[in-house]
Amino acid sequence: MNNDTRLAVAAHILALLSFTGREYTSSELLARSVNTNPVVVRRLTSLLRKAGLIEVRRGAGGAVLSRAPEDITLLDGYKAVVPKPTACPFYLRQ
Repeated sequence: MNNDTRLAVAAHILALLSFTGREYTSSELLARSVNTNPVVVRRLTSLLRKAGLIEVRRGAGGAVLSRAPEDITLLDGYKAVVPKPTACPFYLRQ
């Protein structure tokens, strides 16, 4: 999966989880929403979990945000799912 797709799918996952609140959402439902395979979603949710953005329950559990949606930035998602970025995809004014 290329980096652009990872970021788009990760952002979609985070946005969908923000709407479900504290209800765990399955990788199958997330995959249908993104129109991709659940394995792709599971790989990305694993990376998002390692970054501390979501919590995952195995089995029939699903995923939920680990913090408030307003405390998660697109850059957080990017850093979580793009391995060894070569350049920043966003213009950051300092």
